[in-house]
Amino acid sequence: MSIGFEENETLEDEAFEVDEELLRQVFPKRFRKEKTIEDREIENWVFDKPTLIALAKLINKGYLSELVSTISMGKEANVFRGKDSAGFPVAVKIYKKDTTLFKDMMPYIDGDPRFKRIKKKRAHIVYTWCQKEFKNLQEFYEIGIPVPKPFAYRDNVLVMEFIGIDDHPAPRLKDIVVENPKEMLESIIEDIKRLYDNGFVHADMSEYNILVKDETEYYIIDVGQGVPLVHPMAYRWVVRDVLNIVNYFNRRYKLGLNPKKYVIDVIGEEILASYLVQ
Repeated sequence: MSIGFEENETLEDEAFEVDEELLRQVFPKRFRKEKTIEDREIENWVFDKPTLIALAKLINKGYLSELVSTISMGKEANVFRGKDSAGFPVAVKIYKKDTTLFKDMMPYIDGDPRFKRIKKKRAHIVYTWCQKEFKNLQEFYEIGIPVPKPFAYRDNVLVMEFIGIDDHPAPRLKDIVVENPKEMLESIIEDIKRLYDNGFVHADMSEYNILVKDETEYYIIDVGQGVPLVHPMAYRWVVRDVLNIVNYFNRRYKLGLNPKKYVIDVIGEEILASYLVQ
């Protein structure tokens, strides 16, 4: 079951008690006498009070019980490996409300009919982005795109399926050598086309946003930019997605493939012709 918390949530932030024992369980590093620079950075920039409240509410619902380790730390968000109430691994993505990239988010929100009357305050934009990634994961997952299964979100916190082997997160496409690169490329192109045929565009497809478990199993991540085809920039972005991924495989593996052919495979010659005229 996947959930999100809406603005009319009956449990108000102001009335929600963040129990110290709960914090000790989920964030044991916060209570160490000697903390590393990384510990202090995480406390200051990720686990502010509103984020702690969001995490505590997700814990209350059983979607999270513990944060175990850091998977990645980026400009937009930090990702952690955690456990749910049953002990199963989950990935927890915490978007930074102080990110300097929040202005870059607006072109992907404006023009998306699913999100209207968006307040231009930084925190609200980041909360909307979290909700947008959750909804995109739901949509993509339901149409058979290999993405992490989304479980829940609250404010700037997203809980989803952990992609990895045992306790180790799967590497990004850019960090490994693929034995059958043309086969994997064509599989990714098929996913881009499946998205397109179902009315969506990833809008940020690259070797950085694909996790690879093995030669036959990969997952597309960072889908917050994804937009429906009615977005005024959708066709430009789907062409960019195809070119990005084909050009990467050509550079890395010297495949010598024609990127235009793959663009036509996804959107057709007529749409491409009208796109080139614009």
